[in-house]
Amino acid sequence: MRYASCGRRQGAGRAAVLAFCALSCALHTLLAAPQKPTAEDHTAKGLADARNGDLKSAESELRKALALSPDDAFCLGTLGAILGMQNKLEESSQFLQKALKVNPEDWTTRRNLASNQFQLGRLAEARENLDIVLKKNPEDKTAVLLLGMVAEEMGDYATAVGRLTSVPELTAWNPKSIAALARSYYRTGAHEQARATLRQMIDSEGVLLGARIAAGADDFQQAESMLASLPPSFQHGNDTRYELALVRYRAGKYAESEKTLRGLLDSGVQNSDVFNLLAWCHYKQDRMKEAVAAMDLAIDRDPAGESNYYDLGLMLLSRDRAPVALEAARKAVEVASGSYRAHLLKGLVEAKLNRLDDAAISYARASELKPDAPEAVVALGVVLSAARRYPEAEKTFRSGLEKFPRCAALYQEYGKSLLEQSDFADAVGQARAVRLLETALSLDPALSEPHFQLGKLALDHDRPREAASHLEIAAKLNPASSRIHFVLSRAYTELQRPDNAAREMELFEQAKAREEGSAPTASRGETPPLPQ
Repeated sequence: MRYASCGRRQGAGRAAVLAFCALSCALHTLLAAPQKPTAEDHTAKGLADARNGDLKSAESELRKALALSPDDAFCLGTLGAILGMQNKLEESSQFLQKALKVNPEDWTTRRNLASNQFQLGRLAEARENLDIVLKKNPEDKTAVLLLGMVAEEMGDYATAVGRLTSVPELTAWNPKSIAALARSYYRTGAHEQARATLRQMIDSEGVLLGARIAAGADDFQQAESMLASLPPSFQHGNDTRYELALVRYRAGKYAESEKTLRGLLDSGVQNSDVFNLLAWCHYKQDRMKEAVAAMDLAIDRDPAGESNYYDLGLMLLSRDRAPVALEAARKAVEVASGSYRAHLLKGLVEAKLNRLDDAAISYARASELKPDAPEAVVALGVVLSAARRYPEAEKTFRSGLEKFPRCAALYQEYGKSLLEQSDFADAVGQARAVRLLETALSLDPALSEPHFQLGKLALDHDRPREAASHLEIAAKLNPASSRIHFVLSRAYTELQRPDNAAREMELFEQAKAREEGSAPTASRGETPPLPQ
């Protein structure tokens, strides 16, 4: 019995040893097996990669983290920020918005979303998010800076100045914020502050940007100074010299602009833009022959460039060379059949040559090409009226007013058209014309033509005092017009004011002599004027 008992004890011992060994093996296997990384592990790795500048790897790790924990607000916001740093703004915004749904009070994420929206041009949304951030945290200087830049883009220049100047340590560090502040100063009339701000631009790229901002604000002296300060070794040297010539041209320094362009040509830069600007310099110095020659060279360098034919047409038309101008306008339409300006110019030249039906076709095409611009509609109505196609003219003016109810020129020309086609017995038509002309003045009090038409109508109806009132205003608004002085002289004669009448007749003769002795001028890049 003792041996049996001993055997049982020995058997139990072996079983315990075997069980312990099995457990040890299982624990060893479990401990030796690799553990799957958690969401926290991927997030930590992604943050480390981001700190080391490896944004691709950081993005990959954060996507893995979100696969394991899709509602982690911190991970969503961080991935959104990483994507934003890679300029993947749309996708970045999607993750940032998801993060804000989970945690609406994550102000850093909301600010990052506003930054994306600003860069994508969604200014109202950006401003709304920045207002939320600053309402909760007014000391967030980055949000203040960003809101200033958003305000500048939205045209709220006073707010932009206030915000950007309140964080000078951030504004002065970023060329884009310096640019936004300078533009805002210019827009609010603070030119000296704008110049002082632009002087904060240090490197050549910043100086070039600053010069362009100054030129855009017509501060040509500042723009010229900044462009002239750029070193000859600057990588955009040729472009810079062309911009300097352009600034000098816009400042009215035509000879200096020409000299700068000559330097470019001598150095081998002989492209279409240089010859085009040289042509305008010649034109402004009354050297028409040289202007045409330079524009021919511009066309030779860029035969498909619509703007060269367009500019040549404007120059020729202003010098009463309408037949040649028509050829240039036709060529502009040929090389750029979808150009609004080319068809507008062609219509103007055709109207000048009294080819009114052709002009109507050109203006109608221009209106089709740019339906949001009222100029072609006004011009079309004018030439239809001049061609005595009155029903079509009226239809054009009416449809134009439906699309452009705030366009004073439409009311003015519609009123003139009614007066042209109404005899004195047509009181209804004249009353409509008067209402249209008065509406034009309510929209734009600086117009002289409605006052002239109302004054002339009053004089024709034996109301000289009313006529003189309108005509005096017209003469102040447009003192160079001979016809205004002539009709005003008639009104003063009716009022028995011979001295005033004689004075107006003298002014009429002087204005008439100027009109007959001087050629109209054109300006680079202008829209063709309406037909008279």
